[in-house]
Amino acid sequence: MTADDRWMIRGVDKTLQRAVKRRAKIEGLSIGGWVKRALTTALRDDAGGAPDVTAWLRRLDAVEARMEAIERFQFDLADRMRQDVRAAKPKRANGP
Repeated sequence: MTADDRWMIRGVDKTLQRAVKRRAKIEGLSIGGWVKRALTTALRDDAGGAPDVTAWLRRLDAVEARMEAIERFQFDLADRMRQDVRAAKPKRANGP
């Protein structure tokens, strides 16, 4: 990477920096990739370009699929925990 490839932005508060880092990580992007996409979208919208609704719908579908997978995992985990509790309970003897 040459000095011309680097771009440092000053004046961005720490709260915003942390939010951008968190969103980039959640979306599986580098910070630079996330910022580039956000700036490109903002500039396109500012220029009167139509928002990419199809991309947003695909993203919504992906988020919903992840949420469903998490929900399935949660229910499976709860079932396994109930089974473990049942298996761990001592059995009572039928004695006097």
